[in-house]
Amino acid sequence: MLTDGSGSNLVITTNFDSLIEDALFFYTDDKPLVINHELLVEYAGDPNIKRPIIAKVHRGIFFDPLNQPEETNGLKGIWRDVLASVFQSYTPIVIGYGGGDNSLMNFLEDSELKMKNGIYWCYFEKYGLPSEKIQRLIKDKNGYLVRTAGFDATMLAFGNALFPDKIGVHEAEEYLNRRTSEQIANYEKEYKRLTEQEHLNTEKNAAGPINESENEFKQEIEKIMERMATTEKERKERNRMTAWDYNREGERCYSLKQYKEAVENYTQAIQLQSNTALFYNNRGCAYGGLGEYDKAISDYNKAIELDSFNSTAYHNRGYTYNNLKEYEKAISDYGKAIELSPNNATAYNNRGSIYIVLGRTDEAISDLNKAIELKPEVANPYKHLGDICKDQGEYTKSIQFASKAIELNSEYKDAYLLRAEVYRLLGETKKAAADEEMAKKL
Repeated sequence: MLTDGSGSNLVITTNFDSLIEDALFFYTDDKPLVINHELLVEYAGDPNIKRPIIAKVHRGIFFDPLNQPEETNGLKGIWRDVLASVFQSYTPIVIGYGGGDNSLMNFLEDSELKMKNGIYWCYFEKYGLPSEKIQRLIKDKNGYLVRTAGFDATMLAFGNALFPDKIGVHEAEEYLNRRTSEQIANYEKEYKRLTEQEHLNTEKNAAGPINESENEFKQEIEKIMERMATTEKERKERNRMTAWDYNREGERCYSLKQYKEAVENYTQAIQLQSNTALFYNNRGCAYGGLGEYDKAISDYNKAIELDSFNSTAYHNRGYTYNNLKEYEKAISDYGKAIELSPNNATAYNNRGSIYIVLGRTDEAISDLNKAIELKPEVANPYKHLGDICKDQGEYTKSIQFASKAIELNSEYKDAYLLRAEVYRLLGETKKAAADEEMAKKL
């Protein structure tokens, strides 16, 4: 209820424990705003705050809680003014509160306090009606007494009414497993980034000799890699490999172009943990390496089903559709990848290359220029712009773009072939032959 965006995002509590914020942390991705001191009270009444708000009228457990009788006879600070304003917008539902707290009860009983839609007071029927004091309050505020079988029963009734497709054990299990898997995937991604050596080499080339701190960092990474290799080997020998072990093994096989072995490892990962989008995405890439495009698309579909915000899966499915010459589907998927990840230069480049095939030149130029804007150090979009210039008879520009692509990637065979073709069109046969020879070597 606090996180579904309906506006019912405020809990007022006399407790100073952390049960509500702990539940939000464990079950949701929404970080609550906890009002645990009267100096923060004004935020409790701010309608522009969409995050869950937990207002603790007796402060939080770590903020000198008001727990003595003399401290609970009245509301501190501006609680009274803020709550009076809140009750003009919200309809209060009271759950699990016996009215023994004078500070809140005195406020509720105030004849000056107006409530827009009354008040709903839930009581535990097993123990009979609440006190006469509460019954008078409900009558004065044009409210309602609501009999219940207890706090848990009340919350279950809310769940059945508002979120019947989310509160079952199976649904909760699927949601929590998916959430945990996403967290592990993010951790794995960051861990992998830190343990790869390539970025250190890049920094070394860009900034000169490696400094002492970077060298120490490299040594720490080497320790991690050695420890990881040892523990993975032990799990493999004991036949206790985890889903993530199989995924890492699959990635190693894929990097060596051992696609069949990669598929086998990703399949093992999926059998152990079938709700992780990354595993399906990775297996889809391996199937693509084998040319089994239908299976690749099926896996990308599953990855997207599990994680509809997975821009990588959309991008990879678009790449596969491109290989199948299903260009409109590829364009659609690249578009979705860009929508989810606006700085995806590769998606712009790939969509631009399809626009060239379809003769949609203006759209191609727009996408390729965007790719260069995002990643000017990547060669591919320059080569594609060279293709467009060649087709339009702008041979000098075509050579310039092809040369820029070669400057950025000296082993870019297709850029040499493009430049050779244009040289031949210009009658510069020696230059053309030299580029053709380089392409042949590559």
